[in-house]
Amino acid sequence: MRFAVIDSGHYLDFALMLLEYGAEKVYYSVDWFRAFPRIEDYATGFGYEEKYPGFIKVLDAGMALRKADYVVFTDVGLGGLAKFLEEKGVKVWGAKIPAQMLESDRFYMDYITRKSIGRPKEVRMAMGFEHLKQVVADMLSRHEKVVVKMSVFRGNMETQLVSDVKDLDVIFSQTNLEPINKWISFIVEEAVDGVEWGFDGYFDGEDFVRPYAHSPEMKGEGVCMVAMHDRSFLDDLILDKLRDYLVKAGFKGFISLEFFLDGEKIYLTDYTIRLPYPGAGLLARIYGNLPELIASALDGKPVKPSVKWKYAVEMRVYPEDNAKWLPFHLPARLFFNSGKRWSVYLGNSNGSDGVEYDDYLFVPGGTDLGSAIGLSNDGIMQAYEQAVEVAKLYDSPDKKYSGNAWEIFEEKRRKVEEWYGRIY
Repeated sequence: MRFAVIDSGHYLDFALMLLEYGAEKVYYSVDWFRAFPRIEDYATGFGYEEKYPGFIKVLDAGMALRKADYVVFTDVGLGGLAKFLEEKGVKVWGAKIPAQMLESDRFYMDYITRKSIGRPKEVRMAMGFEHLKQVVADMLSRHEKVVVKMSVFRGNMETQLVSDVKDLDVIFSQTNLEPINKWISFIVEEAVDGVEWGFDGYFDGEDFVRPYAHSPEMKGEGVCMVAMHDRSFLDDLILDKLRDYLVKAGFKGFISLEFFLDGEKIYLTDYTIRLPYPGAGLLARIYGNLPELIASALDGKPVKPSVKWKYAVEMRVYPEDNAKWLPFHLPARLFFNSGKRWSVYLGNSNGSDGVEYDDYLFVPGGTDLGSAIGLSNDGIMQAYEQAVEVAKLYDSPDKKYSGNAWEIFEEKRRKVEEWYGRIY
């Protein structure tokens, strides 16, 4: 099985896991396009052929497409190309139009979702900053708080909870979009109460691959803590209702969902029709037949996953300064438990403590040195403790990771288990 992985540098780890679990070759292409490309735009993945001889860095994504049996798009934004390739007979795993629109056009997402699943009662669209202020002011006259999102891209502005229209001036000043704001579309939703929860899974063209993962959303912590389930309360609330749309869309790929639960209803707030962040490294390890799982779905004969763990945790490890090349090291025994992102593999060495280390270089412009991954069949606490220990062993003075994720996790877990029964 030969795969082409078309990536942004964000999901290098997924490409490596295909090889870990038996893919013959992975042709790895990073999107480096801009007016004057720099080596930093392309460097992610250098050196990893030393660990995996089947790992091949490709400058031109088109060359990867010519050599591979299967093509994986890790992110959204190339849905039109994915659809075109599929029409030419290429077997494509990843977001195609119209599935991609569930993430890249939030108003379309609201239209599709409102009919069958559940959304906040009042959702409105605004074009430009001034119109957004008017819409927010009007909605705040009826609601204590509203949620403001950009309809397409998220890099300039993440989701914002707004209780005073004056807050928008501060938010606008941080977006760097003032000169072109009249072309920017926003979605404004009434804020809903409840516990924010998430689903992570794969869709094989017929159904959600089972078991799938779900877990509390812990925004700002950079931690994903999942339990695997063949079925759960989410089937009735959302998955059974979404399946037909994805089948009709011809979708085969990654899918994550974010929503609020209140014990009675579900309010879906976001689709992620790509690998999640963090969390991408979890299913890629839990599914021990990862290459076969994807290849069989694209061949029209889906197989069931070979499940290796029931509980898993992924924790971001990130630098204080992401603008410079930054060397870091990890004990070689932890290679499997470290998620790879914007990095170069330099080889291994023996430390003064007699331990064998893998040596890496962080690529400027990325967000993470990597991630720390814990895996267990004995409980989520064991997986969490393992991830924390891996994070501590990232040998770099310029690193950060979450320090209080467990308390947040426990508070949300207890509430949702009161409503829906045991999850973990």
